[in-house]
Amino acid sequence: MTYIVKTKNLSKQMHKQTIISEVNMHVSQGEIYGLVGPNGAGKTSLFQLLTGLWKPSQGEIEIFGERITNNSYLYLQQIGSMIGDPIFYENRTGLENLQMHFDYMGFYDQQLITETIDRVGIQDQVQKPVRTYSAGVKQRLGLIRAIALKPKLLILDEPSNGMDPVGIKTLRQTIQKLNQQYDMTVIISSHHMEELEQLADTIGVLNDGKLIEEVSVHNIKENLSRYTELKIDSCSQVAHLLENELQLSDYRVISDSSIRIDTSTIPIHQIVKMLVTHDIAIHEIKQTQDTLEDYILQSYKG
Repeated sequence: MTYIVKTKNLSKQMHKQTIISEVNMHVSQGEIYGLVGPNGAGKTSLFQLLTGLWKPSQGEIEIFGERITNNSYLYLQQIGSMIGDPIFYENRTGLENLQMHFDYMGFYDQQLITETIDRVGIQDQVQKPVRTYSAGVKQRLGLIRAIALKPKLLILDEPSNGMDPVGIKTLRQTIQKLNQQYDMTVIISSHHMEELEQLADTIGVLNDGKLIEEVSVHNIKENLSRYTELKIDSCSQVAHLLENELQLSDYRVISDSSIRIDTSTIPIHQIVKMLVTHDIAIHEIKQTQDTLEDYILQSYKG
């Protein structure tokens, strides 16, 4: 398997504190890799190490098959990134900010810049001073800077911060199109688990500076618990029947009139049939399953 990004025992200490600890990260060519973790887990710090903003204390970073050293810079030409809140000249328009950035980069394809503005959906804002922008529009302007040159690797740190639902949907669609059309590899951190569930191929779980798990979203979905919640009159009687007639112990009493049963190992119709046989009135049946967020929260607990 070809890895665009690979780290080995990557660590970073600052002020006698370990921020990143022995991280072994693997990002495959052409995938969307979602990095999740609570605030302070080290997501931004890890991105700063990958983009050369910080140098590692220990360990190795390999990007595009090249081991990164303190003198490595050329690899950055193939990376687009937005780490932290993007910074602009507030009294200049969005378009002027973009033109200054791309002039500095030696990029003069005005048509491609215009197409990228349209793709991100802020064409009605770019002629206005940045100081008038909402946080979400600033994020989108930062995204244009990161993607216009069509980098091989795109690194986005909480890109949906401040965005409204329309902006978040546009962001997701933009990332998906870039990934599909250009085989662009994307590493994205987010607290929006429902978005990552639709977007990512692989999830990396970071906590206390340690990468505790890397797992495909497909495998997560395959193993999510499916359960049925029943509204009934007597939970104690139903619990007794579940244990003694169906030998089923994987249930949880929610309230006096509500019980949640794991139905991944036994069909719901079998449970309903048993309850009806014992004259148990069923007022409501609701089937659902755990979410990616449930899985991640469980991972934090170990």
